[in-house]
Amino acid sequence: MPLLRQRSIILAKEETTEGTDAAPTAAAHALLAYDVQVNPIGERLARDPVRETISPTSILIGSRHYEATFQTEVYHSGTADVASRLGALFKACGMSETVTALSDVTYKPASSGHKSATIYVYRDGLLHKLVGCRGTWELVCQAGHPARLNWRFLGKYQEPADAALPTPTLEANALTPPKALAASLTFNAITAFVVQQLQIVLGNTLAIRPNINDTHGVAGIAITNRAGTGSFNPEAVLNATYNFWQDWVNAALRQFSAQVGSAAGNKLLITCPKVALDQIREAERDGVLVFEIPFSLAFDTGDDEVALKFS
Repeated sequence: MPLLRQRSIILAKEETTEGTDAAPTAAAHALLAYDVQVNPIGERLARDPVRETISPTSILIGSRHYEATFQTEVYHSGTADVASRLGALFKACGMSETVTALSDVTYKPASSGHKSATIYVYRDGLLHKLVGCRGTWELVCQAGHPARLNWRFLGKYQEPADAALPTPTLEANALTPPKALAASLTFNAITAFVVQQLQIVLGNTLAIRPNINDTHGVAGIAITNRAGTGSFNPEAVLNATYNFWQDWVNAALRQFSAQVGSAAGNKLLITCPKVALDQIREAERDGVLVFEIPFSLAFDTGDDEVALKFS
């Protein structure tokens, strides 16, 4: 029988020791995921010694690691000060987690102390185990749709093994994610813009750490830099309403925020304290003139260029 791509399950758990299998379970660590891709990446070593023939020689596979990409919807645990399972992924993307009792769980970028995660990907009887995972994310909020996070992780390689597909238990709010409605999107204290989509990109640089002492040639994955970006696409307005061109020319730093959801225990407030417009491009949406505006994130006091507050 063929293996079916749709019959896939993904689990993720924070590691106590980097690179040591945290043994996530289907009962406690399953995620509702979309577009799951998991691929081994090996260094292809071409060999071309001088010889008596022009026929090619065989290659070798050198150091190797895993790459996994997938999507999840944005949701919270149902309790304001309790992290959801997405927390393990945020922390493995180099973010700090701050729990404020009876209020919220907030994630911000961090410059040190980065956690790692173990990710299991079941493929209809075939199990990929990725350990020592670190990654990055892209958040997309589209009007009327659940907000989505596009995740990319690198992890240490282990040969996949046959394993029965487990039965996952999902968090309740994973099945009822909040939609991007009544988002109160605010740019420079103005909330009147008509916006179809907002995007925030964490922008981590993921570095492979080569190691001749490791079985697969990789000591681990490190987050070595960060360059956050984003974009939004408001309907075009007159300069009298708002002068985006002036902001662009002056590289003015503006505050940006938006909220996804309104129900207690299942909402997210996105805050970027300082953004600078990179460009203003004209486009159209069903005949309406719009501005496509990419921007760069900048820090205020440090490690705060974006904050995700779940409550």
